[in-house]
Amino acid sequence: MLRHIVMFNWKPEVTEEQINAVAKGFAHLAEVIDVVIEMKFGKNLAIMDGCFDYAMSADFESADDWMTYRNHPEHIKFATNFASLASETARIQFWLI
Repeated sequence: MLRHIVMFNWKPEVTEEQINAVAKGFAHLAEVIDVVIEMKFGKNLAIMDGCFDYAMSADFESADDWMTYRNHPEHIKFATNFASLASETARIQFWLI
């Protein structure tokens, strides 16, 4: 199984309403893109310094399924709508072993 993780730092002007819209957007992606096995997302708990503000992880059966997700029109629409809210983004994909 492939896990895809994205972490964000928000720009200072990003509002709670916008962050809630991102959460709704992730939930929508998990519902409408059938290759997503599981998706989890949420705010940093601020237990320690130096962490990102928000993260999402999603599991896929294969790299092809992840590419299907990445290129899906709903994902592209989501990224177009929300990418500008982040001041910094980190991504990784890895095989679960």
